[in-house]
Amino acid sequence: MYSFFIPWIKQSIFVRTSYIRKLEDSVEELNNKILKDSKRIEEYESSMKNILDENIAKLNQEIENQHSREKNEIDAKYEVILKKHMNDLEKWQNDFMEKLKPHVKHIVSEVRNKICY
Repeated sequence: MYSFFIPWIKQSIFVRTSYIRKLEDSVEELNNKILKDSKRIEEYESSMKNILDENIAKLNQEIENQHSREKNEIDAKYEVILKKHMNDLEKWQNDFMEKLKPHVKHIVSEVRNKICY
């Protein structure tokens, strides 16, 4: 038993211990790789977030600029239309007053005649 089983058990324990140490080393190496990869992924995510934030800010600025240009164009068109209508209204008012003057003169003349005579 001492000459056969004990050396065999001892050898078996040695082989298994050696195998377990190799596995532990492999696990530690894999854990280190996972940590490195996790850090790279975090850096990549951070970089992508920064790029996205910058692009979103640029897009928002472009949209705001476009909106401002369109608003200015609409305001300019509104001013032209308003000016045209105001001119039309003033013309209509002047025409109306010119047509009304003879009638007013006639009414004033009748009132003056009735008051004075």
